[in-house]
Amino acid sequence: MKAILGASATIAVWATAFPFGKVALQSVDALTLSVARVVGGAILMLIIGVFKGLHIPTSWREWGDIHFVRRYR
Repeated sequence: MKAILGASATIAVWATAFPFGKVALQSVDALTLSVARVVGGAILMLIIGVFKGLHIPTSWREWGDIHFVRRYR
């Protein structure tokens, strides 16, 4: 049931992205809209990560460690 609900939500968001984007482009330029979408997605993923108890890197060293581990694994 969770998979069906998740897939349905994904399809609904993707289906409405084009019409809402077209309406939004009447008010703002494409770069602003793109940045807003990326920042919105990042904030949403941060909130989900906090609720799921994922560790969020707090120093630049930890960010470097993540990059190194993923690149050379």
